[in-house]
Amino acid sequence: MIRNIKGGLLALLPLTMTLTSVPGWTFEIETHALISSQAFMRSSVPEVLRNLGTDQGSRLSCGLQCGSRPPVEWLQKGARDEDATIAIPPFRYRNHFFDPYYDRGLTVGQVRLGERAPDRALEDRQEFFTQEFSYRDAR
Repeated sequence: MIRNIKGGLLALLPLTMTLTSVPGWTFEIETHALISSQAFMRSSVPEVLRNLGTDQGSRLSCGLQCGSRPPVEWLQKGARDEDATIAIPPFRYRNHFFDPYYDRGLTVGQVRLGERAPDRALEDRQEFFTQEFSYRDAR
């Protein structure tokens, strides 16, 4: 009898694990910051900065409240800030995705959860009221 109870409980284990599972995050905030800095270093941005008369070690300032830091550190700060779930507006990180095969942003099944990353970054096709730092805004 005890053997049957143990066998029954063991059979329920996979079902219990499936029903009580929690979603996992792809990247932690610091991982995203590190990936962003590596992308920066491997891109042509350091060369562009040199052509503009500065370099990747120069400190850039945005005013007294923000302080100053090198460009790669600003990029890391932006990656961290975008991933903050308490951001206003919330869930900005949903717009960090682009699937070039299907030409879409973050999508689960048939449900679109975010905009295409290039659209948000450039704002060349449409404007987003929650986007204040696009290429369009910089121009």
